[in-house]
Amino acid sequence: MNQTDLSLVVACYNEEPHLAESIAEIEAIMEQTLYSYELIFIDDCSQDKTIDVIKKICAERNNCRYVFHKKNIGRGGTVREGFLMARAPFAGFLDIDLEVHARYIPSMILWLEKGYDMVAIERTEKLSSNPYKLLRLIVSGVGARVVRYFLRTNFPDSASGFKFFNMNTMKDVIANTKDDGWFWDTEIILRAEKANKKLKSIQGVFEHRLDKKSTMRLIPDTIAYIKTILRFKKNKL
Repeated sequence: MNQTDLSLVVACYNEEPHLAESIAEIEAIMEQTLYSYELIFIDDCSQDKTIDVIKKICAERNNCRYVFHKKNIGRGGTVREGFLMARAPFAGFLDIDLEVHARYIPSMILWLEKGYDMVAIERTEKLSSNPYKLLRLIVSGVGARVVRYFLRTNFPDSASGFKFFNMNTMKDVIANTKDDGWFWDTEIILRAEKANKKLKSIQGVFEHRLDKKSTMRLIPDTIAYIKTILRFKKNKL
């Protein structure tokens, strides 16, 4: 069997409206490269017809696998499960709403080929007059500063949902992560830094989509995120 270059983890929760379109966007990007890849869908107990969309996508392709949770376990647990299923030497995930576009995938792979253990997007976005976008921008900025202050990391955007890994050097680090929620994105950065892994950050444009309902509850999840930061600092996670 030919070697697969990239395992792409697609963590899903109520992604029915845009999932097929996003996969088509990803495929259009990958078709411009020479990389072979597999899609690993992990559905975390969606309440819409996401599972039906996944089944249809995979029925039309031979590079797909999927797992459907019977109980919601959270973003972190879902992503970690997908990575531990990866067969390729490189693996990555991106938020499937493509608020950071798939066009950055080839750059991520190139940096891994240059010897980095992990590459992540640092999200950049324009200041907006839209109240919701502005609130998200403020909360995101505050969260990043809290992480840097309390957890002493210099990584510019630990919470970014666009990360790629060399699985030969990062699989054990990923397996040792504990958080099953939104903090996972930051936890993997912190554990990689502690393990002296070689990390790279590249900038990518972030565009809020107002045509979809975010799965993140802005205020409750932000409070929970900060509480998890404090537990992590006290070595209770």
